[in-house]
Amino acid sequence: MKEIKLYLILLATLLAGACAEDKKLGEVEPLEQGYVLPQGKSPADDRIVSLFDKYGTYFLYEYTEADFNWRQGGGSLSYSYTAPDPLYAGNMLDLLNEIWFKFYPEEFHKRYMPRKVFLTGTLEVNGKSIYTRIAQGQIAVGYCSDVLVDMPEEVRTEFKSALQSELLRDWINRGVIVIPDEFYEVSDYSYAADVDDPDSPDYARARGFVAKSDGTEWSRRVNWQTGRLDSSEDLRYFIDSMVSRTSEEWASDLEYPLVQQKYDILREYILENYKIDLREIGNY
Repeated sequence: MKEIKLYLILLATLLAGACAEDKKLGEVEPLEQGYVLPQGKSPADDRIVSLFDKYGTYFLYEYTEADFNWRQGGGSLSYSYTAPDPLYAGNMLDLLNEIWFKFYPEEFHKRYMPRKVFLTGTLEVNGKSIYTRIAQGQIAVGYCSDVLVDMPEEVRTEFKSALQSELLRDWINRGVIVIPDEFYEVSDYSYAADVDDPDSPDYARARGFVAKSDGTEWSRRVNWQTGRLDSSEDLRYFIDSMVSRTSEEWASDLEYPLVQQKYDILREYILENYKIDLREIGNY
């Protein structure tokens, strides 16, 4: 009997230890913040703290170069930046509200706002000036300087288009926004499109393909590995066009039934499921 009691005591002790270990394994120690807000050098510090309280996002004008450059898995692109001017952080937030925040519902922001937004003075990739970079759940945006005071409208529009294209591409790639199969069922990807003859039944628009936002025709060449047009490129450039072109600029392309069909599928699905209106973004 004593041996049985001793066995039960030992078993209870082992089980208690196992439970304790399970609890330790299941608990995730909170990460150190790394940055303390307010950073203390901008008239917009209160707004930055308010945004952090609302979304859990750090809008930073002071940060380490190592943090800016961190990318899990590395990458071939080389980004560089100059430091922002904290005096214009408020102007930067005004711009971001105008070209980003206002287009999305609060609940979407609360779930998917990036963890860090690095404000920069200038931003480059491989020596070329760019508006924004999105990677690993963090964003860098340029132009946080006195150029914001009198930024021309066409530059603000270009900034909006670049930022929105990057945001949506990232959310789609990560499965935050899901594209319905119906979009891919409209066009035939099995052979290249004619991009020169608008009267041809194989003309890109007649088959539902639009050009890149810079006017370059992507659908003239099939993928050498698959022998097909790339449906992911179709989606990418369609979305890019939707957030960068106004309704007036879409008018001629929407005369083609398959283009209109794909436009409607994307706009209506994303509006219904995510409360994001791509046409409103494009009309900015």
